[in-house]
Amino acid sequence: MERKRAQQVALLVVVLAAAALRIYQLRDVPAGLFCDEAGNGYNAHALATAGMDENGTRFPLFIWSFGVSYKNPVFIYAATLPVKLLGLDEFSIRLTSALFGIGTVVAIFFLGRALFNAWVGLFAAILLSLCPWHLHFSRIAFELIAFPFLFVIGMTLLVRFTQGRRTLAGAMFFFGLCVYAYAPAYLFVPVFLLGFGLLYLRDLWRRARETLLAVVVAAATVAPAGVFLYHHPQTGTQYFRATTGFSAGYDWRQQAERFVFNYQQFFSRSFLFEHGDPLVRHAVRDFGELLPFYAPFLLLGVAVMLLRRDRVSKLVLWWLALYPVAPSLMTEIPSASRGFIGAAAFCLLAAIGLAAGLRLLGWLARRRRLALAVQTAALAAAAYVLGPQVQAYLRAYFIEYPKYSAPTYGGFQYGYREVVQYMESQRPNYDLLMLTAVEVNQPQIFPLFYNRVDPREWRARQNLGYMVLDPSEYSRYSMAQRILYALRPSDLDLFTDYTEHRKVIAPGGQVEFVIAEVRARKRFLTDWAGLGVFDNQDNQGVGRDFIDPTHLPRAAIAGAFGEITWTRIPQQFIRVDLNQFFSRSHPRYQGNPEWSCGYAATTVQSAAATAAFLELTGSDDTVQIWLNGAALTPSPIALGAAAQRRPLELRAGSNALLLKSCESVGGWSFTARITDARGRDLPEISAAATLADGAPAAPPSS
Repeated sequence: MERKRAQQVALLVVVLAAAALRIYQLRDVPAGLFCDEAGNGYNAHALATAGMDENGTRFPLFIWSFGVSYKNPVFIYAATLPVKLLGLDEFSIRLTSALFGIGTVVAIFFLGRALFNAWVGLFAAILLSLCPWHLHFSRIAFELIAFPFLFVIGMTLLVRFTQGRRTLAGAMFFFGLCVYAYAPAYLFVPVFLLGFGLLYLRDLWRRARETLLAVVVAAATVAPAGVFLYHHPQTGTQYFRATTGFSAGYDWRQQAERFVFNYQQFFSRSFLFEHGDPLVRHAVRDFGELLPFYAPFLLLGVAVMLLRRDRVSKLVLWWLALYPVAPSLMTEIPSASRGFIGAAAFCLLAAIGLAAGLRLLGWLARRRRLALAVQTAALAAAAYVLGPQVQAYLRAYFIEYPKYSAPTYGGFQYGYREVVQYMESQRPNYDLLMLTAVEVNQPQIFPLFYNRVDPREWRARQNLGYMVLDPSEYSRYSMAQRILYALRPSDLDLFTDYTEHRKVIAPGGQVEFVIAEVRARKRFLTDWAGLGVFDNQDNQGVGRDFIDPTHLPRAAIAGAFGEITWTRIPQQFIRVDLNQFFSRSHPRYQGNPEWSCGYAATTVQSAAATAAFLELTGSDDTVQIWLNGAALTPSPIALGAAAQRRPLELRAGSNALLLKSCESVGGWSFTARITDARGRDLPEISAAATLADGAPAAPPSS
C-alpha cells in the first residue's frame, strides 16, 4: 500500500511538473501566433458561440479552412470549452494543446504500467513530460497534439486485451477517433492494426465475439469519415495531395529509393539528438527532438523488447517502426509534426531501458538493501546528467527561441495582436484600414481572431473591416481617402508621403510591421505592350536583336512558337510580371515560361524636354533598354532588388521606351519609374501602352 501511494504521489508530481512546463508563459511563448493556430481558435470560437464554422456550416464533421484544406475536428471541438470559458486569445487556444499534452503524460503512465509495472509507467511519464519533441507541440495550437493522446489510450486498452481484459472494443473506438485528429493517422493506424491482427490472429479468432464487437465499433467510428471522403473525393484528400512528394507518374524505383532515404532521416542522429526539425516553428535550434540522455536507454529498451518472447513487446517495436511511414511519403523531411506519433514511442522505450538498467543493477547487487541503495544512487546520477540538459533546453526555449522564431510568416507571424489592437483604436480617424499582403500567410484570419468576430456577423457581411492587399497593387486602392496601413518595412519604399504611427518589434529586435498613415505613393510606368516569346535556350537570345529597336513591327511576326503581335500587358501591380503575361506562350513551360526573351514597350509623354533618370528593379534577369531607338544600355545589364538608374533625355511630346528582357528560370518581372536626379517623381510625365507612332496595342487576350 505504501509503495502504491508513493507511486501515486510521484505521478502527481510528474503531472504537475508537466503542466507547469506546458502552461508557463503559454500566451507569449512561442511569441506570435501562427495562422493555423488562429484558424483553429477562430473556428472553436465560432462553434462555441454560434454552432457554425468560419464558412457558416453548422457543426461540421471536418472544417474547411482558408479555402485550402479541411481541418480535423478533435482539436477544434475540444478547444471550444477553454475558448468559451476564457475567451478567445492565444492562451485559451494553446491551453487545449497543453491539456492534450498533459493528458498524454498521464496516459503513457498507464500504458507503461500495463506493459510492465508502475515504475516503467512513471519513467515514461517523466521522459515524455521533459521530451523537447512533445513539450514543443504541447505549447502550439496545432491539431496534431490530439493524435498521440488518443493513440496511447487505445494502445493501453489493446495491451489490456492481450492480458485477458474485455477492452478490445474500447481500443478500437480510440483508434478510430485518431483519424479525426491528424491526417497521418489514416495510414498509420490501419497498418498498425494490421500488424496487431497478424500477431494476435489466433487470440482474435478464439475471442470471436469480442473481435466482432470491436470490428463493429471501429466501423461505426470511422464510417462518418468514410462517407465524408466519398462525398468529397477531391477536397477531402487535398491535404495529402498538396504535401506528398510522390506520384504514379514517376519511376517506381526512384520513388522507392526516395522513400527509403526519407524513412532513414527520422531515425538519424541529427534529427533525434542534434538539430531536430529544420523548420523554425517545429523545433528549437541546435536541439534534437529527444535529449541526449535518452539515447543509451532507448537502445537498451529496444534490445529488451527484441529479446522478450511475448508478442506485445513486438507491438511496441511495430509502433516505432511505423511512425515514419506516413511522413516519409510527404514533403518537409524529416518533419517533427508529421512524425509526432513517434515521440511517445521513443519515450516509452527509453523508460523500458531505464527500468531494465535499474533492474540489472539490483540483480548484480544481490542483497535487497544494497540493491536499493545502488538503484537510488543510479537514479541520482541519472538526474544529475539529465538536469543540465533539461535546463539548457528550457533556457533555449523560453529565452532564445522567441527571438528567432517569432518573425515573418516562416515563424510565428509575430505582431498581429498589436497591429489589430492599435488599428482598431484608430478606426474612427480613417476611411480605410489596410494590412499588407507581402510576406504573410493567411492574414485575413487575424482580425477575425483578435476582434472575436461573431461568425454570424462575418457570414452576413463578409467584411473583415480591413483590406488585405499588396501595396504595390495600385489599381485596387485610391489615395483619395484617409488610409492607415500595416506595412512591412520594405513596403514603405512605395510611398512618398506618410506618417509612421507605430513600429511593431519582435522579441529579437526585428521590425515586423510599420503602422503608417499613407498619403502619396511613387509613380511607376505600368502601362506597357508586350511582344514574345523568343527563344533563349542556353542564354543564346541575350545578345540577339529579335526586332529592330528603331522601327517596331506593327504586324504579326514570327516568335519562338508561332506568330506573335504586340499586346497590352494588364495593369494590376507596379511590377510588370512577364511570367504571368507570357504564361501561355511557351508550350514546354505552360504557366511559367523559361529560357525565353520578350519585349515591353511604352510611350512616355513629357510636357517639355527634360533630363531624367530611368530607375529599374526586377528579377535576376538581363535587360536592354532603348529610348527613341537609341540604346541606354550598350550591353545587357542584370537586374535585381537594388535599383539600376540610367540617365535619359526626354524630348517634348512622345518618347518611345523599349525594354528587352531575357530569363533562364524562375521569376521574370521588372518595375520601372522615371525620376529626377534625386529620385523624386516627375509630375509632368505620363505613359501609355502605345508604339512609337501612337498606334495602340491590341487589348490583352482573355
